Amino acid sequence: MEKKDFDSQAYWERRLSSQIDLQGTGHRGFDSEYNRWFYLAQADSLDMLLKQNQIVLQNMSAIDIGSGVGFYIDFIKKRGATKIVGVDISQTSIDYLKNNFPDCDFYKADISDIDLKLPGKFDVLIAISILFHIVDDMKFAQAIQNIGNLVKPRGFAILSDTFSPPLFNPASHVTFRSRAEYENELKKAGFIILDTLPMFYFLNRTFIPIIGPRLLSLIKAGKLLYHIDTSLRNRRLWNWHGSKLLLAQKLDI
Repeated sequence: MEKKDFDSQAYWERRLSSQIDLQGTGHRGFDSEYNRWFYLAQADSLDMLLKQNQIVLQNMSAIDIGSGVGFYIDFIKKRGATKIVGVDISQTSIDYLKNNFPDCDFYKADISDIDLKLPGKFDVLIAISILFHIVDDMKFAQAIQNIGNLVKPRGFAILSDTFSPPLFNPASHVTFRSRAEYENELKKAGFIILDTLPMFYFLNRTFIPIIGPRLLSLIKAGKLLYHIDTSLRNRRLWNWHGSKLLLAQKLDI
């Protein structure tokens, strides 16, 4: 199957129907405990990015793209956002989210849809570990345009990717893109890039194909690698081909 023919909706419906938890939305090669450390590192990175750019979510409106089981919905709520909307391509996810976050609004939609219709514009849009799952370049470009339409002037979009060419060919449901590709599409959508921040150094590495995640889970390496990654991130060390957060601001035009 060519990547451009990949059916994202069917893939995620099937995946989340069989496992609706952080392991289902995260790295399935690692066990649930390891994935908790994995997600905690992402939350730490997001907190750091917000803090160093003096962005406070209190009383802001926010939309989370690819909400999964609501990890970032919970993150946003705990930091005081007042209007919260979640979007996911999977009906399984939407049903789960409505049951677990009844005070938020959720919509089943594909962010890369040319006819995307979602209500309102938002102060902050979060799409973490989402856009590299859009493997078709035209759909990726449409997704960035849709993100531009969902963010208020002077509002923010927080995205994640490696922002560099991959060292190895990724899985069929993944396409990593360079910073230049993001910058080009974000500029078309009315954004400027303000900042990037490494998320992972070692925590998301398999080290050994196929059996690596199982071994790391078995020896309970998640906590150790989490603390190593935290130390490296606090030192502002670059992570080269590792996953990063990108902060972009919508121009006031």
